[in-house]
Amino acid sequence: MKRRLNIGCALMHAPKLILLDEPTVGVDPQSRRYIFDIINKLKEEGRTIIYVSHYMEEIESLCDYVAFIDKGNIVEEGKIDELFESLRRNISLF
Repeated sequence: MKRRLNIGCALMHAPKLILLDEPTVGVDPQSRRYIFDIINKLKEEGRTIIYVSHYMEEIESLCDYVAFIDKGNIVEEGKIDELFESLRRNISLF
């Protein structure tokens, strides 16, 4: 509930840039879905969202462009579908 309230307060002034740092950590599944719905609505409105997460399934479903950061340095960045395709081509099981 606190996370949803924090997001609501952050959006009151209709910012063009929104920074969400691990917004779904410690929330129940219903709140998580609600947060995803808010993010998708903001995307439809054309807002820019910087979304920080360790959960790849969230990133894959919510983000269009990603940057992977390691020890403060961007090590990979690009459109998500292109990055995942590149990773799939470069992964070998044997």
